[in-house]
Amino acid sequence: MVTKEEKKQRFISEKKSNKKLLFALLAFAVVFAVGITVFFNKEEDKKLYNIGAVNYGDKIIEMKDINNTVKDGKIIIPLKDIKENGIIFTQYSQNGKTVPLTAFVTPSGDVTAAVSMCEPCVGIRFHIDGKELVCNACGTRWTLDGLEGVWGGCLKYPPDTLNYEVDPDGTNILLDEQEVIAWQPRK
Repeated sequence: MVTKEEKKQRFISEKKSNKKLLFALLAFAVVFAVGITVFFNKEEDKKLYNIGAVNYGDKIIEMKDINNTVKDGKIIIPLKDIKENGIIFTQYSQNGKTVPLTAFVTPSGDVTAAVSMCEPCVGIRFHIDGKELVCNACGTRWTLDGLEGVWGGCLKYPPDTLNYEVDPDGTNILLDEQEVIAWQPRK
């Protein structure tokens, strides 16, 4: 026969065991939720249009100012201007806010579109020097392929790349108006 004291001890023991199981399940659920969040919130690699490898050699290539057009929520930048000049500068304005934009061709031939700003120094003009993108304001350098910091004070703030599409006939890159106007400095 089980005594009252034994029943009490068994009840307390089962309650402690249930608490441990509940805690373990809760910890697993939290770890699982964090893992799922990290997996689905990874920044997707931006798909880049490739025009074929280019060799800038030792040339310094300054930005070419061009105009863009806007239609159906898209900022339209002619690919011809990017290909011919290597790097372009344009601006998009809406409701009093202006966002400087650039697009350039990397040595591997990828067309990169970005907000034309070195955020810490607020420089908006860049040039290509061989295989590097250089801020005209502070001199910070990044690799054209991948925008990895090479030298300077603003290494962690290369021009912030933007998603884009290429129109069906391959003549323009199309930036989403809302993505551009919603852009905010990273610092």
